[in-house]
Amino acid sequence: MSTETTIRSRAEILKEIAHHEDCIQDLRQQLPTCIKSFFVFRVHPGKTSWAYGLSRDEAEKKVTERMNRDYPIDGWHFTSRAVSQFNDPQAACGESSGNLLRCLTESDALDFLKDWRANKSGRPETETPKNGYKSRLELDIEEYEMMQRRKAQDR
Repeated sequence: MSTETTIRSRAEILKEIAHHEDCIQDLRQQLPTCIKSFFVFRVHPGKTSWAYGLSRDEAEKKVTERMNRDYPIDGWHFTSRAVSQFNDPQAACGESSGNLLRCLTESDALDFLKDWRANKSGRPETETPKNGYKSRLELDIEEYEMMQRRKAQDR
């Protein structure tokens, strides 16, 4: 039995590394998002009710359950069949009145945070802009997480 070792040149190894880095970059570009959609329903009382979910049906079910719990029977209704859907959290942020995560129920907000963190996994780190400003979404997330920590301390 022969144990031959193949000695590869530095140039060959660097070429192979470059090839694998290209493959990784291609895979990162193909990586689908794990972030679901934001849905805004028009309701009365109130003006809108937000939900985070995979589909309109799932979101509508969440809103219906919440409204039935919070208002007596026949104490609320949808004021329009139109529903706004945002697949991009940045776009949803721009449409929310205030902190995006506070527009959601606590369970939906925590679900979004879990998805947002998971979505960052496997993607290249985004650099903080030179001016040091964070996006509104990042600020909303930081503020919501700070609120959650305070809430936990008060318990």
